[in-house]
Amino acid sequence: MEKYRIQRRVVGPAYTADAMKDLEPNLDQILKKDIGIMKERAGQVVDLDLFLNLLTSDCLSIVTFSTANSLVENGDDGSIAAVHKAWKYMLIAGFFPWFHRLVTWFSYNPKTNLLKKLFSSVLDHRLKRSQDLGKSDPFAHPRTQVQSRLASRDSDSGSNDVMAKMLQLQADKGALKDPWVVSMCMGNFGAGVETTAITIGALIHNIVSHPGCQERVHREIDQARREGKLSDPPKLREMQENLSFLSACLSESARLHGVVGMPLVRVVPQGGVDIEGVFLPGGTTIGINPWVLGRDKSLYGEDAEDWRPERWLEYSREKLRHLETCSLTWGAGSRTCPGKHLAQAIYHKLIPMLLDFEWNYADPDAEKVLQCTFSVRYTELKMRWKVRGLEK
Repeated sequence: MEKYRIQRRVVGPAYTADAMKDLEPNLDQILKKDIGIMKERAGQVVDLDLFLNLLTSDCLSIVTFSTANSLVENGDDGSIAAVHKAWKYMLIAGFFPWFHRLVTWFSYNPKTNLLKKLFSSVLDHRLKRSQDLGKSDPFAHPRTQVQSRLASRDSDSGSNDVMAKMLQLQADKGALKDPWVVSMCMGNFGAGVETTAITIGALIHNIVSHPGCQERVHREIDQARREGKLSDPPKLREMQENLSFLSACLSESARLHGVVGMPLVRVVPQGGVDIEGVFLPGGTTIGINPWVLGRDKSLYGEDAEDWRPERWLEYSREKLRHLETCSLTWGAGSRTCPGKHLAQAIYHKLIPMLLDFEWNYADPDAEKVLQCTFSVRYTELKMRWKVRGLEK
């Protein structure tokens, strides 16, 4: 835990809200390109979750390394499918930590070398078969970028991206080790792509599935544009300041569709703790599912199960601050998501551009299927978009 705290403290300056201002030009560059591609492909049917994964991967690539992997243009390079498989492992490891410890022990303990050798012929055969099939490292792009930038760190200057900020922090403080740099930059892809895509995908689905909601969002976007309050691409604060209903829809969607679909567990410290009159002894594993917390009637009222984004426009500032402390959207306490401001920067620039299109289901009667593998995402949710004209 102490190592984690040190890492968070050292890398923190690269992920602050102020640091996002330096990343904005890179985001603008890829958003213009990918939204342009969307206009050219209007009417195309896509798997919403997969498409948004491609889009958010492009965004995270360019803010991390100043170069995009162009997945919207060229399709999945294998990284999206690999992340989805990793989340399935996270589901098992989250519920059964002993399983992860066993896997780690087996992988790195010298005492297991004999067992590894016994299986080596099988593993070698599978590896050769994979190579014969032309399979490659699904994370080759970010891994190559990290290694290249580390190798040329002494001459690395002029870049406004996360990697440059990491290298500058390393030069200034010295405590930031190379493995931590690699871990954080790779984590932008392993932890950031799918979670950001889920949030945006749930928002689009909720807006489209509730009659009149998409039309109201379009009217708000058009009015903001007519009044000169919405740039193209939007600036970081414009959605929050000038698109109040769309912002309320994002809050409501995040409340009802938490990215994580299992309890975020903690262990009660030695000596135990009393929670609302119930004593829990030290060592007890406790947690709450964000999907349960987001529907708590004591927080959101008797209509907590309902989609009603207007509630966020009705709450007082004090109520909003209280709900923020009760939310698990970004985790809680010392485990709050370090990439919160980075994800929010992508939301606030990308969402108004996506909702400027008109979205429809390819088959409105098709079943909407959710899959929970630590994260909760829609699978095979087929949608299409079309270009709108500015409403008069």
